[in-house]
Amino acid sequence: MGALDAAGERAEPVTIEQRADLRAAMSHAAQVSREALVAMYGLGGSSSLYIGNPLERLFRDGMVALQHAGHSAEFFEAVGRVRFGIDPGMRLF
Repeated sequence: MGALDAAGERAEPVTIEQRADLRAAMSHAAQVSREALVAMYGLGGSSSLYIGNPLERLFRDGMVALQHAGHSAEFFEAVGRVRFGIDPGMRLF
């Protein structure tokens, strides 16, 4: 993100490689966050199911955020394509 911000401050175009780095970081963060949410929910036991339990709300809100298309695992493939010098194959990359 720092490289993208610096390019913007210098009024330079953002490269496809810089976008690939950001997409890889975003997808990785989403994947790790999902694993943490599932583990937290599981450790909460059956009480995690009930509305009113803070774990239920955190799990539900976190999973909703992770369902956003921008966090899709499909971006890993697109990032790999860019790193091999191939078009990402995604319209909104």
